[in-house]
Order: sequence, then structure tokens, then C-alpha cells
Amino acid sequence: MIYFKHILIILASFSLVCSVQGQNNEAKLRFEAVFGEENSEALTSLVNLFELSLKTKYSNNIDVAYRFYLTEIESGKSPAIWHKEEKHKWVRKYLVDTEVWNEIWLKADSVWMEGNECCCKYRYNDFARETRSFSLSGDTVCSCEVLPNKYGLYFDALRVASQFDENVRDYLEAVEIAGVISPSVLASGLSSENTKYYHEYFAKRFILLGIYLRGIGLNKKPLFLQRTVSEYFS
Repeated sequence: MIYFKHILIILASFSLVCSVQGQNNEAKLRFEAVFGEENSEALTSLVNLFELSLKTKYSNNIDVAYRFYLTEIESGKSPAIWHKEEKHKWVRKYLVDTEVWNEIWLKADSVWMEGNECCCKYRYNDFARETRSFSLSGDTVCSCEVLPNKYGLYFDALRVASQFDENVRDYLEAVEIAGVISPSVLASGLSSENTKYYHEYFAKRFILLGIYLRGIGLNKKPLFLQRTVSEYFS
């Protein structure tokens, strides 16, 4: 609970920080230099398509559109901004086919059961590994969620940008504490009366990747065991 409250405080601070425009521009330039020109262009194209769809669904005023969208996310809803086929099309074109997906997210490379615990192992690179486990009951399937790839180019680029943008620094701290931030918590941190932050380069990417797409790409389904807990012990 302490960690949860700490994450909320960090995320809520996004809207309270008034960064100097020059610093924000420097953060963007440093981010794109590390992330790469092609990767940055692919992600920007996807952000632009997402904003067009937000305006079509909610309001031609992008600030109002973002506010409506985040309010729905905060309330626990999962509004469909793109139809399923359209979503798959854009994700494949700009994330999967370009390999940007692998620089942002990470799928577990093995899964197993220990008692009633579902265990998931993640291999970030040749040196960094992580194992996560959680309790299961009844007919719950042992499934490993997709995690942020902390050692991919996307987070490498964010770490460089964080030296020039306090909002990015706060976001990275929250990810480090939580691992995966739920859409409702992230939306709560990004929502504010001050809508200027919706125009920020990084906020748009946090909303698209951290809320709407949440690490799911075509042919990148989370790893899972076919057996449920009850079947495992039968």
C-alpha cells in the first residue's frame, strides 16, 4: 500500500511540474538520438494516428479528447479507440514489423508452476534476468504478463531524456517501483486541470504505450500454461 501511494504521488506530480521549454526540447532530442531516427518516426506516426482517432471519438479539441479518454480509463473502462482489425494493422506496421515492439516490451521466456504459484522468468539480455511469481486458485490459468523492457532502447532513451525532463524522471521512478503501472493509476497521474501537459512529447507516448496498448503486439501473446491450478493438482 505504501508503494501504491508513492506511485500515485509520483504520477500526480507530472501535471504539477512546469519544465522550461528549452529543457523539454533538449529531452526530446536526446531521446530520439538514443532511440534512433526510424524507431522515433514509427512511434510518432502511431501517436499521430491515435490522436486523430481520439478526436473522432471524443472531440475535435485534442485537450478535451484526452481528458475524456483518461477519465474513462480512471473509471475502469477500456474504450476502443481503434477497431480490433485497425488496431492490429497499426501495431503491426509501426511496432511489430519495425521491431520497435522488442525495444519497448518484454515477453517471459519461460513459465512453470511451483505449488500454487505461477512463476515467470524474463530475460532482458545476457546478464539481466528476473523471475516473478504470484498465487493462483481454482481455474485461473498461469499466464505471464508483458513487462516493460527496462534494458531496451526505449527505456535507455527515456533515462537519457530524464536528465532534462522531471516528468520523465518521475515516470521512470514509478516504473522501477511498480514494474507495471495499471492504466487507471497512470491515467490518474496524467489527468489534471492543466491540460498543457497533453501537448508534451512524452505524455503522448506514455498514454499510448502505457495505457492504450499496454505492451500487447501481434504475435506477442503473453506466455501461459495450458493447465489451470485445479488441473495441475488433479
